[in-house]
Amino acid sequence: MKNKKGSVALISMLVISATLVLIVLGISETNISNNYSYLNTNSDQLIYNFAESCFEDAVKRFEEDPTFDGSTTTFSSTESTCISDISGSDPYTISIELTTNNYTQYFEGEISLTSVGEANNAELLNWGEIE
Repeated sequence: MKNKKGSVALISMLVISATLVLIVLGISETNISNNYSYLNTNSDQLIYNFAESCFEDAVKRFEEDPTFDGSTTTFSSTESTCISDISGSDPYTISIELTTNNYTQYFEGEISLTSVGEANNAELLNWGEIE
């Protein structure tokens, strides 16, 4: 009789332990999924910000020198590379290729350039990611 009670207690402890392990694993899985989701959202925003920065740099350089046709910029802190290319005539198309962590995204914007005296002013017509 004592052995049966001991066996029942042991089996009960094993079942309870297995249940607790499954609950802990489920909670861990949820936390890991939430963290990946958070990282993906932040990475998308970071990439967009880098591309926008590259675009603004190209616009500024083009305003200063209308013969400027693009450049390559490296962000050493994130090991990202941004290539800008300016083509067309008013409106001008600025294409952005941003590569980070072996992943490349493409963006494109259009600007109109007007001259006021010796100053050139760019007007943004559109900007966004090319899918």
